[in-house]
Amino acid sequence: MLIAPAVGQRVRLHYNPKDASKMPHHGKAGAVVISGRGKPRNHLVRLDNGPLIVVPCGNIYKATATQDAVC
Repeated sequence: MLIAPAVGQRVRLHYNPKDASKMPHHGKAGAVVISGRGKPRNHLVRLDNGPLIVVPCGNIYKATATQDAVC
């Protein structure tokens, strides 16, 4: 889990397995546009397929090279 990702950092979104089926962006990769600093600590992420979404801190993980290739 990334608490303070850098702007431009590649990330992947991950949700709890019991909730993942309800989350349309689960497993997607993107880049951080704005890294939140206050409370709640949410971050703005631009997904690889285009949309900007706000993601809670606990649902962002560092993307690996293999995940970038797949997404």
